[in-house]
Amino acid sequence: MDSAISAKLTKINEALSLGTIGTVSGATQYNSANVEQLNFHEPNDVNTYLPTFRVDYIATPNLRLDVAYNETKSSAPTALEPSFPGSSFTWQQDGTKSSAYTAALGVAWTIKPTLINQFQGG
Repeated sequence: MDSAISAKLTKINEALSLGTIGTVSGATQYNSANVEQLNFHEPNDVNTYLPTFRVDYIATPNLRLDVAYNETKSSAPTALEPSFPGSSFTWQQDGTKSSAYTAALGVAWTIKPTLINQFQGG
C-alpha cells in the first residue's frame, strides 16, 4: 500500500473513536449493512452584533432632523466543519464573517400647517 494513503487511512481510523458509528437509515438505497454513518459534534460559536442608534433633533418648531444607523455583524469561526473529527482534520475547518450597515438622514420642514417639505436619504 502507498505510504501516503496508509497515513491518511490511519488518521481516519483514529478519528472514528471521536464519534459515534451507526447505520444509515432513511432512503431505501442506504438501508444496507455495507453502509455506516459517522456522527460527531463540532462546536460552532456564532456571534451576532446588532448595534443601532437614532437621534431626533427638533431645531425649531417647524424644522426637525433625524439620523439613524443600523449594523449587523456576524461571525461564525467554525461554521464549515471538517470531514472527520479530531486534530488531524482541523485544516479543513473554516468560518464565515459578514457585516452590513445602513445609515439614514432626514429633514422635515413644516412650511404651513397644511404643507410639509421633507427629505429622506440613506
